[in-house]
Amino acid sequence: MPLFIEEYLYPQSDVIAYFDNEIMVGFTLMFKYNTNSVAAAQFAWNYHKPWIQLGIKSLQYLCWYYKEQGFAYLYLGGDEPYKRQLEGYELCGPMS
Repeated sequence: MPLFIEEYLYPQSDVIAYFDNEIMVGFTLMFKYNTNSVAAAQFAWNYHKPWIQLGIKSLQYLCWYYKEQGFAYLYLGGDEPYKRQLEGYELCGPMS
């Protein structure tokens, strides 16, 4: 989670907002490390309609979007069962 407001304003940061009938219901903060790798830094939503599963839908969108932008890797943070349903999901060990 960002510590400072400036993290939302860095040139390598993308903030993606999610709307329902013109009302913002969630957002994702992404961080582009280089031209090959992007990481999901934060996701939040208000659960106003839990059945739409905005968390999963946003991950599906982000995978598509950043692949279209030419990124090879999208890092999603810690392993969670819901992430395993994403096509191409892979669990990486410690990097040395």
